[in-house]
Formats: sequence, structure tokens, C-alpha cells
Amino acid sequence: MKLSAEIHKLLFVSIAPARANTFVKRPWRERLRFALAVFFLFCTVGTLSVLINHTAWPMPLRFVLVTMLCSGIFAAVFILIFGRFVIMIVWIALFVASMLVVAQWGKSIQKEVKATAENQQRAFANEETRAAVAEYQNRMHRAILRDVILTLVMIVSSYIAFIQAFNHEWEKRAVVESELKIARRIQESLLPQAEKRIGGWHMFGVLQPANTVAGDYFDYLEFAGGKLGVLVADASGHGVAAGLVMTMIKSQLFSLAAETHDAQKFFERLNYCVRALAPKNMFVTAAYVALSQNDSADSPEIEITTAGHPPVLRYSAAAHQVEELHTPSAALGLQSGFSVFPRRVALQAGDVLLLHTDGICEQMNAKKEQWGLESLKAELQQHHDLALPRLCERIMKAGAEHRGNTAAHDDMTLVAVRREENSLS
Repeated sequence: MKLSAEIHKLLFVSIAPARANTFVKRPWRERLRFALAVFFLFCTVGTLSVLINHTAWPMPLRFVLVTMLCSGIFAAVFILIFGRFVIMIVWIALFVASMLVVAQWGKSIQKEVKATAENQQRAFANEETRAAVAEYQNRMHRAILRDVILTLVMIVSSYIAFIQAFNHEWEKRAVVESELKIARRIQESLLPQAEKRIGGWHMFGVLQPANTVAGDYFDYLEFAGGKLGVLVADASGHGVAAGLVMTMIKSQLFSLAAETHDAQKFFERLNYCVRALAPKNMFVTAAYVALSQNDSADSPEIEITTAGHPPVLRYSAAAHQVEELHTPSAALGLQSGFSVFPRRVALQAGDVLLLHTDGICEQMNAKKEQWGLESLKAELQQHHDLALPRLCERIMKAGAEHRGNTAAHDDMTLVAVRREENSLS
């Protein structure tokens, strides 16, 4: 059965499935509009091939029209069946066979024209022969002019048809881009201010989308009862669908922040939201830090939870090194039940927390080499004493330097947290 499925896939699925399926799934009217443009364009191939033969004998109009139509129809139908391997091969074979038949027909016409011309030369006297030659030359010139005009007409027709096809696509794309920009503005309005100082804590975040709409999200939460929360989330994939999921999560956060903080309830509600509203097979990873406002302890205790997410990085001033902090919780949306196992850590003076999405570490250069978690840790180790905005800027710059001219393929989010010095006094 597996072998049969593989053979079917080879024979009936495009040799370039992603691109072919994109075209095949377009409405028939759009495909026909594009096929018409291709038809006119390839009609010129037929007329040009006849023009080449005019170096010997002029060809009749019926032959030119048949050659032109064969070329145009082949190309137009090929566009419509593109993506079906067997049908494409059969169609190419039929085209080759038809062109061979047309070529044989053209040779027989040339023989007839040549024989007629030779008979006329033998039958006429000198003056009559010269008149016959002049007539032949006129026929040649008229045939060439006719086929040149036909070629120009086909070129202009294909140009007009392509403009019509692309203009239709451009109009649709302009509408889509306008709507995406609106979605981007709405999504940006849901994000908090990049920098926040509250309850003795300093936080700074940056989000850089790969597309117009991001599938990453970060937020600073103030719960009833005095708890603070820092959340970084990442929906699988990126683009509009992932962005909509993040918008749904934001709506849940509004209601959760009005309640007393409870990590288990917090993640249960988010998990239910993702399972109920997100597209099938989509999940969300998250890193979360719970903080206490106005905690006067020298080493306030914080709670860290990761749900299928890259570890939270902590620069420890006491140990002078960066450690990875994570918990065993699964990603949101994968299962109906959800349990969290927060990790409690005492944050000391000079410590820095760094929450990030996988797009940061998975940046690749032209050689397909990832920047990697170790590079991120090295940047935090080296620049931990910078102001948080400068620290995040430095890290983003280092990743961009690794990529070079290669575009980012995923959304990137970075949030840094530090205890304010005056809160420790």
C-alpha cells in the first residue's frame, strides 16, 4: 500500500508541489486569464519559426495559422494542467507528435512551391522568367511582412493579456496588504509599552515579526493581590493564523489579570483557549515569570514556568555565569489537561532574566548555520551590565550580524527583567 501511495504521489502530484498546488487551487477564472496571456505569448513562437523558414520558400497563411495555434494552445493547456506529472508528460508527447506532423506538412508545401517555381522558370522566356522571379520575390516579401505583423499582433495581445491578469492580482494583493497592515496595527496596540518599571522591577521587551502579523507575543501583567507576571508566548508557525491566536490569548489575559494570581489556573485557562479556538494542529509555547511587587528581601523569590518553550536564561552575578531555567510542562493546546511545575528561584542583586522565543536562536546565515542558544548566552554573559534597552539592542544586533543579508524566517521576541537597585536598599 505504501508503494502504491508513493507511485501515485510521483505520478499525480506536482514535481514542485508547493508551487503547483498554489496555482492549481486558484479560481478557474484567474487560471484562464493567465492561460490566455500565455497563449498569445507562445503564438509568437509559431510565427517566428515560420519566419525562419522564409529564407528558402514562402509558406501559405494556413500553415502559419496552424503552427501558431499549435504553439499557443500547447502552452496555454500546459499552464492549466501544471502539477499533474503524467498528464504533463502525455501533453508534451502529443505536442511533439503534432509539431512533427506540421513539420512534415511544411516540407511537402515547400516541395510543391519549389516545383511550381522551377516549372515556371523552364516555361517562360527570358523576360517572362524575370517577371516570374519578381513575382516570386513579391510573394516572399508579402509573406514575411504578413508573419511579422502576426508576430507583433501576438506580442501586443500577450502584453495586454498579461497586464490584465497581473492587474487583477495586484488589486487583490493591495486589498490583502491593506488588511494586513490594519491587523498589524491592531496587534501592536495589544502589546505593552516596551519598557516598564513597577514594584521595584525593571522590564524591557522587543518583538520583531518575520511577516506583517507576528505569531509571538509578550506582556507584563498586574494581578489582583500584588503579583506581577511577565509572559512570552510563541504560536507554532507565523503569519495571520498565529497572530490571531495571540490576539485570543490577549483577551484571556485581560480577565486573568483581574483575579488573584494562580499559576495552575493561569495556564489551564490559556490551554483551554488554545485548544478551543486555535486551528487544528496549532500549539503555543510560553515562558512565564511571576514576581512579587515591593518585595524588600535582598533576594526576592520568583517563580518560573516554561511550557514547551526555550529556557529562561538567568545571569547569576554571584556565580558570574548564565544558567538555563525551565520546567517540564508541555506546550499549550496539545492536551486537554494541563499541569504546571513552577521553579522557584531567588533573584539576587545584579541578576538578569532573559525570556526569548526560538526565532532568536534559530536565526540562520547564508550557510544555513544557526546562531544558537550558546551565542545568546554568550551575549548575555558579556553585556549583562548594560541598561536593559541597550542589552536587548545588543543581542538583536548580534543575531542580525550572524544572519548577514539573509532574511529572518521566524518572529523574534526578547524580554529582559532586572531588579531595580534602589529596591534592594
